[in-house]
Amino acid sequence: KIRVKSKDKGNYFAHTLNNTVVAPPRMLIAFLENNLCADGSVKIPEVLRKYMGGIDRIVPNDNK
Repeated sequence: KIRVKSKDKGNYFAHTLNNTVVAPPRMLIAFLENNLCADGSVKIPEVLRKYMGGIDRIVPNDNK
């Protein structure tokens, strides 16, 4: 319940940035678990593709 005082808007709730509301490692694990394919690739959901350069899946690199 963080509030900000402004001359123009009065008091209002502040918005937080930079993952302050969620635990990024847990989000990443959940994302990978829910989008993992049998071949080891990870499907990128449609809404996230614009942030991934348009790719639709992440494929593992078999070069060791």
